[in-house]
Amino acid sequence: MYRLIEGDHYVNQKILVVGEGDSAVEAAMGLTHRFEDFIHRSKIAALFNSNPVEVRSDSVVRDVRGKQQTIANDFVWIFAGGKPPTAFLKKIGVRFAERNLTKDGVEAVAQSAKENDSLVPA
Repeated sequence: MYRLIEGDHYVNQKILVVGEGDSAVEAAMGLTHRFEDFIHRSKIAALFNSNPVEVRSDSVVRDVRGKQQTIANDFVWIFAGGKPPTAFLKKIGVRFAERNLTKDGVEAVAQSAKENDSLVPA
């Protein structure tokens, strides 16, 4: 993923947020602060001097100061600038999902809100 819209769609997921700037920090916080009692249930770890090496279906391999580590993972968000580096990522072999899960989630929330509004008596 490249932008965070509805963080609450990713409850209990393992998420790697990649980036150096405010947007990466804000995304990590956005994935936790929306949930009740987040201080006790969420785990955010800032890891400096590291780079993702390989993204797998259920894990990520990352290089941490020259040593590779594999961590369990469900989603990856990349916050590496103002415009998604799609062409570059495709060039180096990154494949993109056929479905846009963020868009699907937003549409599901909108549909649910629409259905719930229709149930309210006039």
